[in-house]
Amino acid sequence: MKTVLERLDGFTLFRASPQESPDLGALGRFVDSAWRINYSGRLRFVYDERYFDWFLHGNHWTGLIAFDSSGNIAACLFTLFRELVQGRKTYQSGYVTALTVAPAYRGRGLAKWIAKWSRATLFEEQLRPIAFSMYHEGHGGAGAVNSSQRQEGNNRMTNFHVASTWAKRLIGVPNRVADSALKFERLNLGRPETAPVGVASGSFADAATYQDWIAERTEFAFAPSENFAEFYLDSNNARSGTLFCTHESGCCAIGYSRVACAIDDAHIGDIANIHVVSDSTAHEIDLAAALRHACGFLQEHGCIGVSLLDQGTVAHSTLEQAGFVLTQDKLTFSVIYRSLVTDSLPRFTTPVGVDFI
Repeated sequence: MKTVLERLDGFTLFRASPQESPDLGALGRFVDSAWRINYSGRLRFVYDERYFDWFLHGNHWTGLIAFDSSGNIAACLFTLFRELVQGRKTYQSGYVTALTVAPAYRGRGLAKWIAKWSRATLFEEQLRPIAFSMYHEGHGGAGAVNSSQRQEGNNRMTNFHVASTWAKRLIGVPNRVADSALKFERLNLGRPETAPVGVASGSFADAATYQDWIAERTEFAFAPSENFAEFYLDSNNARSGTLFCTHESGCCAIGYSRVACAIDDAHIGDIANIHVVSDSTAHEIDLAAALRHACGFLQEHGCIGVSLLDQGTVAHSTLEQAGFVLTQDKLTFSVIYRSLVTDSLPRFTTPVGVDFI
């Protein structure tokens, strides 16, 4: 990385990008060591080199990394570019995530500093007037960052949803559903000829057809454009994808990603996070069967458990029928609008169909 943005109190802020990629090994070690302290004695996601190799795949992201005077990483933050759709309307947006500050430097304003630069990059350089973020309540520096965003004055911020987490253990639990009417495949738009053996190319012939299907929905979703497809619509991607289930009563799309988990120094295994459940299923029992079938697919591909954010799209009774249990974890979703265009932008109530990875 060569682009220096600012120096402040002994720290130097660099821009990271596909053209100026950071050392993923050093980045992963820094983030995991920092979050290990936040989650001492508790289950945590392992944001290591393998994770960032997937997370920073493609060309649709930007990042900020601050170094101390000794050349060690002190803080980081990344933004993924997304096209948000609601029906036929499309909005340019960004998902701001992976905010991390070294334990030794917490309380010195690094989170506010780096968050301010992130908004400037997204709003002024990329001309994307919507910034999403999500934080795990009780962990990290999100409170300080959200406070600075509220007080900034130039932009408008809203915490628009608090989601509970549902979870399901997959070890030793049968999940595949013996139902001949349930058709199940993994979407692979754009490059069906490269699909692995045994993976269907999907029910949609191309991204435009999938876009038409999404356009019929009333919720917000990320469009299946290139910056979304490289994560969720390529069946060669071993760490994320979209499962499409059809039944006599309707259909549903289930988007997921997988991440390693650990408790302190003990690595537990991979868990799949289900981010999107967009359905037109008429009967609750069929959606439960589709979720169980999806869990079976993830189990067969090495996942030991599944988590699902309550985004308001699946009834709690359906989750219980599918074998999920409610946990104590809660995550808060926020959106920041650039003030100059606030009046022309949508207002959010629940993050339906939004892939917070």
